[in-house]
Amino acid sequence: MNRYCDVIISNKSRNTDQAYTYQIPNHMGNQIDIGKRVLVNFNNGLIIGFVVSLKETIDKNIRNIKNILSVIDNEPIISHQNIALAYWIREHYLSRYNDAFNLMYRPLSKIEIFIKTSNSLPDNFNPEIAGKWIAFEKIRKELHNKQLLGEFDNYVSDGIVSMLSRDLSFETEKTTFAELIDRHYLEKLKSNSHKQKRILDYIEKNGNTSVTELINDLKSNIRELKKLEGKSLIRLYSEENHTKRHVDNLKPESIISLTDEQNSIINSIVSSEKQKFLIHGVTGSGKTEIYLRVIEEILRANKTVIYMVPEISLTPQTINRFKQRFGDRIAVLHSKLTISNRNEEWRKIFDQEADIIIGARSAVFAPVKNLGAVIIDESHEESYKSSSIPKYDTIEVSEQLTDLWNAKIILGTATPSSDSYLKGMRKEYEIMTLTKRVNQLQMPEINIIDMREELDDGNKNIFSRQLQEAIIKAFNMKEQTILFLNRRGYSSFMSCRSCGYVVKCKRCDISMTYHQNKGLLICHYCGATQKVTTKCPECESQYFKAFGLGTERIEEEARRLIPEARVSRVDQDTTSAPNSFEKIYDSFKKGEIDILVGTQMLAKGLHFPNVTVVGIVSADLTMNLPFYTANEKSYQLITQVSGRAGRGNKSGKVFVQTYDPDNYSLVHSKNNDYIAFVKQELSLRKAFRYPPFIDIINITILSRKEESAQKFVIEKHSEIRKNLNELIVKRKVLMYPPMNNSIYKINNKYRVSIIIKYKKGVSTEIKNCLRKILLNRSYKDVDISIDINPTSI
Repeated sequence: MNRYCDVIISNKSRNTDQAYTYQIPNHMGNQIDIGKRVLVNFNNGLIIGFVVSLKETIDKNIRNIKNILSVIDNEPIISHQNIALAYWIREHYLSRYNDAFNLMYRPLSKIEIFIKTSNSLPDNFNPEIAGKWIAFEKIRKELHNKQLLGEFDNYVSDGIVSMLSRDLSFETEKTTFAELIDRHYLEKLKSNSHKQKRILDYIEKNGNTSVTELINDLKSNIRELKKLEGKSLIRLYSEENHTKRHVDNLKPESIISLTDEQNSIINSIVSSEKQKFLIHGVTGSGKTEIYLRVIEEILRANKTVIYMVPEISLTPQTINRFKQRFGDRIAVLHSKLTISNRNEEWRKIFDQEADIIIGARSAVFAPVKNLGAVIIDESHEESYKSSSIPKYDTIEVSEQLTDLWNAKIILGTATPSSDSYLKGMRKEYEIMTLTKRVNQLQMPEINIIDMREELDDGNKNIFSRQLQEAIIKAFNMKEQTILFLNRRGYSSFMSCRSCGYVVKCKRCDISMTYHQNKGLLICHYCGATQKVTTKCPECESQYFKAFGLGTERIEEEARRLIPEARVSRVDQDTTSAPNSFEKIYDSFKKGEIDILVGTQMLAKGLHFPNVTVVGIVSADLTMNLPFYTANEKSYQLITQVSGRAGRGNKSGKVFVQTYDPDNYSLVHSKNNDYIAFVKQELSLRKAFRYPPFIDIINITILSRKEESAQKFVIEKHSEIRKNLNELIVKRKVLMYPPMNNSIYKINNKYRVSIIIKYKKGVSTEIKNCLRKILLNRSYKDVDISIDINPTSI
């Protein structure tokens, strides 16, 4: 009886965005399974695919079905739950199958192929491709010919040739050791063999030694070791780096005593049959300890936990805190890992050597096999929304994943998003509140400084008088200060006061930022650089200067205020090198830095007990963003940055500088009154028809040719509007005319958007319409990006 399978092809074209049916050869028997990768002949090329379903019958109209050529995996590498999740992502975020399934898969594969034949290969085949393991890409190039691959396909079907395949990235990494096997080595060495004697002395003293460690310590090389092995003085051998999984290595008791609020929340989560929880706790209220205790209980049930934090919070200190509690049960996934390290962490999870996965948003796709909970710390963070296709929301994906596993999801933050809190109000989440800091610490005192009054009083400094006095006092008391500005660089732009010329990026429709430390103007969108001139490039006027503020300027002014202070800066420019953020973090924690200047990196749950002063230099930057979430982002940033003050035994003070002191996000953050803020925010969102009460789709058309972008968007807007006309008439859909994006050109691509607002009940109709009109084919000069409920436009 014939058997068949549906395969998702690893191909980026929209024209191939579907599952393809292949026949399973009889000799493969039970090798084929859902979730395994296979090699197939697709469009006259050798290609990798994922098996997503098995079946015994097919539509009679399907003809010329090809056979599966080879099975790569010994066991499924994508679970049934993650396959279902990939299907959901494709439908919900209007992506391609290939984009959705690639999220579930390890970062890089090392696939090799072995072509086995009982006879010699036919004359038209290269004999060098048979009888040995060869990299997939090399075989693919050899068979990249319609006739050749077709014949090869037939040989496999007829049993003349068989194709084996394997993925070396699944093999456990090994460490090579050196063992001394002849302790009378001095008698066998020549008198001038000083290097070899040092090696043998080292092994005799330290015992069996890692070759890497030995070479590094002695500045030696593998050739010397091979010589010693050839003389039968040492033995080189390898061992797999397996991490043994221990189910009983939890500490019997945690040393931190819990507050009544913490105890109540832990007991409720562990004992409740409910699955969705939102922990709303003020900064410093001990949310992390709650996570750790809940994880302990989940591990006792032999289940796995995914714990996510914003990327920058993945400091060694965060990971070490978990390792101190749970030992070697942890795997870490984030973008700064090398490919080999990321592969090894993925393998540990897949082989169930780790049952706690710590990572940024991509950790939600880890290959877990028995999920017990997903915990999302600082769940309000914008970084949980993917900026690349598919533009998924990690919280939405986690909700779907935990439903598939019947697991718990726990969100934690001091400043919940309006969307999350509304779900709590509607009983979709159980809201749990922490109203007090641990150890009876007081919340910091927040002062709103009206910079208009400072200017009227003759203060033209970027720091208000109150902030200056507080910084100086903290320095004299050997306390620390954080100065926050969410804009890097020295100045935001350079302009001529004579003719008004502003230096803009040639590839982007945006002004370039002045970086004094580098002596360059840099585009923060495409990375283009330009040398700074002293005269205006347009009129050659001398009145060509930098305007606006950046973190470099704040750092300079802080040094000017207290010349003897140790000032450091943490932003994208100072933390691009490996471990650079950790070095600054450690120095500040140890008290080696008096004043730390930074961007929103400083707002992500960091704990500095000696910080008593926080200055938010310009709150208006976030409040004046041209998007409906501006006030929510402002409230969150101010509250989170303010929360860095007063976390030790000393009280904290926060100074928020603004030209709009009556803005409700500032008023409520000063009073630490989240409930009042979210009620006002939700009221405005409902009145003006914004999420979470309705949904928004932003369709962005991108093209290097401006005319192509404009023509395409006008045509498709008309077509979409015609298809949705009935819903528009019923006021279930609001469709705006095409509009150029606020930054019209980025990296030489013009960007035009179609924005659609719609009631949640008509989501399926709208998405079906968009897939039919926009997504079922590829276009020559145009790219399409779709974002559901975007965080910015």
